[in-house]
Amino acid sequence: MVQKVLLTHVAGGCTYLVNNKLDKKLKPLPVEQILSSAQRMIGKKVEFDISSNNCEHFVTKLRYGEPRCLQAIVKKELLSVVAGTDKYTVKNKHDDEYTPLPPNKIVQQAEHLVEKEMSYDIWTCNCEHFANQLRYGVSRSNQVTNAFKAVGLTLGVLAVGLIWFLLNRRKREKRQQ
Repeated sequence: MVQKVLLTHVAGGCTYLVNNKLDKKLKPLPVEQILSSAQRMIGKKVEFDISSNNCEHFVTKLRYGEPRCLQAIVKKELLSVVAGTDKYTVKNKHDDEYTPLPPNKIVQQAEHLVEKEMSYDIWTCNCEHFANQLRYGVSRSNQVTNAFKAVGLTLGVLAVGLIWFLLNRRKREKRQQ
């Protein structure tokens, strides 16, 4: 339940810091709008989960108008549990490019990170970066690389189309003169 409580009371004597870390990336909403939105939330029940709707999502939605979270908690769960009813395959797709670390080293590193909070960013530190860092000691994501390639290809096709259009328009204009 959303309540209006002083931050010092919520912190319960612990040290706290207000960190508006996304101000460099996102434009904060006007203070009046933030306060108005927060006021409307008082008394409402908000369900939180660690991955898609946590307290950081809540406060960034109030401050910036969109939910964002730059943190993740490492959990230890069976892959079948995480995937649920979705189909999955394990693809050690970089084994031909990188030498995988020994399984006991991978497990040791992963076990050491369980329950630790880590930064999360879709472009530079997502789950594929994490898995590749554990397996190969190299942080990389084909999802990101492929997204950039797709955007580049799309922009290239649009540029060629625009150039073709402009050249044909000039030819038509010259013929009409």
